[in-house]
Amino acid sequence: MPLTRHHPASRRPARPRGPRVTSWPIRARPPPNARAFLGHLRALRVVFLPHWAERLWAEGLAAQLITPLPSLGVAAWQIASDQARWHQLVSEAVREKRMSRHTFAVAA
Repeated sequence: MPLTRHHPASRRPARPRGPRVTSWPIRARPPPNARAFLGHLRALRVVFLPHWAERLWAEGLAAQLITPLPSLGVAAWQIASDQARWHQLVSEAVREKRMSRHTFAVAA
C-alpha cells in the first residue's frame, strides 16, 4: 500500500520547539583564518597591512569580492581574483580613513 500524507507511517516527526544553537551570521564573522586570507591577497599583489585583515574581510564581503559558497558542515567562501577591484577597495578605504597605517588610529 503506498504511503500517503494521511497514513500514520508517512508523517515526519515534528521538529522540537525551543531555542536553537546557531553560529554567527556569515557576514558578521571575522576572516576564518586571517593569514590564509591575507595570503590570497598577497598572491593578487594587493597592498595591505596585517592588522587590516578583519576590515578587508568586511569590506570584501560588502563589495561582493568575497562570497559565501553553499556547503554542508563547513564554511567556505570564494575570493574574487579581480586585482583592480581589490586595489580600488583598499584605496577608497585608506582615503576615507576606514583603514590606517597604525592600529591605534583605525576608526571603529
